[in-house]
Amino acid sequence: MSNTLIVDFSHFLDENGDMAPLPGAAERLFLQLAAIIIMATHPDSETLPEYQVPCRRRPQRKPCPGTIQADLDDETEEIVWWCPICQDTGIISNWQETLWDMTDADIEH
Repeated sequence: MSNTLIVDFSHFLDENGDMAPLPGAAERLFLQLAAIIIMATHPDSETLPEYQVPCRRRPQRKPCPGTIQADLDDETEEIVWWCPICQDTGIISNWQETLWDMTDADIEH
């Protein structure tokens, strides 16, 4: 059974809304969370493979083959994500209006 990663995304940002200076592991986590935010908020993320986010977990030191799934919680406005293979889960808050929020992006088809 896995734990749930609960993240306030604003803790990773500097005063300008950019990624704050982070040590290696924290930077990798930031990049994973940013990719999940883009995927969860992009209008075409379900149909475009470049928005799929691979799972970061390594059960028994082997990369999980799963692809992250995510939904927006209508009540809390948090992004709830999970891996259907290893059951890694997380919740991201305070992602709105960041550089990675694609909700209002002008997407051309």
